[in-house]
This record gives sequence, C-alpha cells and structure tokens, in this order.
Amino acid sequence: MKKLIASLLILVIGIGAVAAFQMEAYGGVGAEFYYAEGFQNTRISDYRIYGTSEGSLLLNLADMNKSGVLITVQGGVRYETIPNLYALGEVCLGFISMDTYALQFEMGGLFMFPMSLFVPNLHVGVGAKVGAFDFTKALGRAEILPGTTPPVILEAGTISNGDSIEFSTLGLSITPFVDFTFDLGSFLAIGVDIGFQWAISFKSALYANKSIEVSTDSQDFYMPNSSYPPTRMSMSPVVSLTGFKANAHVTYRW
Repeated sequence: MKKLIASLLILVIGIGAVAAFQMEAYGGVGAEFYYAEGFQNTRISDYRIYGTSEGSLLLNLADMNKSGVLITVQGGVRYETIPNLYALGEVCLGFISMDTYALQFEMGGLFMFPMSLFVPNLHVGVGAKVGAFDFTKALGRAEILPGTTPPVILEAGTISNGDSIEFSTLGLSITPFVDFTFDLGSFLAIGVDIGFQWAISFKSALYANKSIEVSTDSQDFYMPNSSYPPTRMSMSPVVSLTGFKANAHVTYRW
C-alpha cells in the first residue's frame, strides 16, 4: 500500500510538472470521524499442522475497537489541467494512539469558480476525491507463547521470536467537498475544504516483517484461552472513516 501511494504521488507530481498551467503544493491539518469494531483478542497457531507440538502467538487486538475524531496532517499537490479545473493528489496521516494510525491517499478533481465570491481574494471551488486507507496497529515483536514450540509455521510463512508484527485493515473512500481559498499574494494562499466522506474497509490481515500476510479468514486463528483441542475463531473487523471531514491548509503556487 505504501509503495502504491508513493508511486501514485510521484505520477501526479510528474504529470503536473509537464502539463500544468499552475502548480500548487499545500499542507495542513484536518479532522475526520472514524470507528473500528469487530476486533478481538486472538491466538494464531500452527496447531492445524503440528497438533500439540504447535507454536502459538497471542494477539491483543480488542483495544482497536474505538471511535472518535481523528486529527490528521496532510500534504498534497494540485495542478491546473485547463483553466479553473485542477487535478490533485493528497496524503494524510492520523494517529489514534502511539501504535495505531490511519494512512490515507486520495486523488481527485477540483473546479474553482473563476471570480472571487463574497470577499475580494476569496475563491470557492467544488470537487471530489477517491482514495484508499490503511488502518494499522503495530503489535511490536513476536513472542511465542511459553509452553508452545517455536516458530509458528503457517502456509503463509514462518513467524519467529522477534519478528515485527502488525495488523492492518485496508479500505476505500470517496469524498465530495467544497474548497474555500483566500489569496495572500501571487504565490501564497490559505484555505479550508469541507466535505462528507464515505469510507469502509474491505480487507484485514496480520503481517509479520511486512512480508508474511495472514488474512482474517485464515483457519489458523483460535480463541485465546481455549484448551485442547483449541477452538477456531473468525473475525470480521470493520473500520469506517465515514462522516464529515474538514482540512485547513496553506498553499504555495508557482
């Protein structure tokens, strides 16, 4: 996901450098709603293959079930493809806690009305963005449970003591918005954009060393405190960023 974001942002910048009437870069802060539910504490194990000689790892995920307002920092570029019509690419990052964050990439378009409205130097535009987000909790280093046999050997790969572990949920978003920009000069402006975002997750998985992926529909998740034979469990976590969304930004033009 992060490689995709970097590639798309480079593409937006590259196209803009060649084709733009006017290029703009902006950064700022924002706020959006979020909720996450359906996360459960679980245990991942190779019991299905090795029986009582299993290797097992406890995952504390229940504290990902949260809701509230996510404060984000954002950065982006937009360029004028034809007069008053802009293409844009944007990245925003928000931390729910020190180990849980949401990373979002969006692309879209913006039409700025050609005349100042209401107040001199104030410009109003309407636009829409589509994007993808990654809701991630870093779980630290793997510690194979005492009394089990390391490593945890799964069809997806092998998880050993000390491997970095994270749980990630991916989703898609669409956001229509209104933009208000106030010119401070030829090269500098400040502004806000306000919109309503629809964003819902579609995939969740455990990652070890960012390369081994174990989807939540895997048969290797078990109840955390079950006795032998362990009881399989399934998770269907949902992350949503649906709701009103606002950003304040400073823009530099060239």
